[in-house]
Amino acid sequence: RDRPRPPADEIWCFSCARGAASNLMISSMLALLSSLDASPFDRGPYQTDVYELGTQKSPITSFAPWHAFVTIPLNSTQKTAAACMLHPCVHAAPVYVFVSGFGGEEPAGSYSELFSLVASHGVFVVALDRHAKGILINYTEVAEGLNGTLNYVTRGGLAADVRRRQSSLTPNTSVILLGGHSAGNLVAVRRLLSFGCGNVGGMVWMDPVDGADPYGVIPEFVLHPPLPVALSTPALHIETGKDPQSVSKHAPACAPLRLSNGRFFTAWRHNPTWQFNATEFGHMDVGNDGVATAALLTCP
Repeated sequence: RDRPRPPADEIWCFSCARGAASNLMISSMLALLSSLDASPFDRGPYQTDVYELGTQKSPITSFAPWHAFVTIPLNSTQKTAAACMLHPCVHAAPVYVFVSGFGGEEPAGSYSELFSLVASHGVFVVALDRHAKGILINYTEVAEGLNGTLNYVTRGGLAADVRRRQSSLTPNTSVILLGGHSAGNLVAVRRLLSFGCGNVGGMVWMDPVDGADPYGVIPEFVLHPPLPVALSTPALHIETGKDPQSVSKHAPACAPLRLSNGRFFTAWRHNPTWQFNATEFGHMDVGNDGVATAALLTCP
């Protein structure tokens, strides 16, 4: 009751954590980082497959405006300690719904190498992007548009497609992870604040950025410092050391200091949060090699 009230258009949501389940899911993913059997920087024991639902320019009607780029683990080539941690006995594996950068405008396939690596460790990745439709965007409407894809994930669509592709794992859709890259996290956080948690039990952010433009001129923010978020859900926060840098004194950073990482970490200060800093990485280094090289024109 002592927490500051959020803006009037946001709802209170204290049930996102789903007890210990979401902590366990994030802890399971973190187990990969410390496993003696598998390095998160090398491919894991699972073969992977990719399929798409619609295209970025022509999404499926029920998913609109979102296009889904799905990367799934198939069969394990070996039994590792990390694999056992992630899906003991019932072989249920985490599901990570990922919103691409620029609020979903970056093609999801730009991160395909990352998704393949993550899926090879036994994680289902449902990556989302959408077609750009101008500068002025209502992110509340964009977040509401996630209804179709989240229903696909949590109401049997993903599980059915996974069975058809003969994966040895079953996606755990009762408690899922939501997040993304850069301003994709604006959409993810807006989803929870405005429309509730649903099956989301934890967040995974990569280089999170708040705001519709790097100068912060357009007042489209999901976080309102110094107010904490009215959520109770754990988060894994991964930032890169070169986020706040710009390519020249005349250009803004791709992740301006006042709009990015610390803004999210501080807003989550009442929640369990794990934080990592890849100190020598740039903002777009999570993308495929070619994408990261081209991004050097705008992001160090």
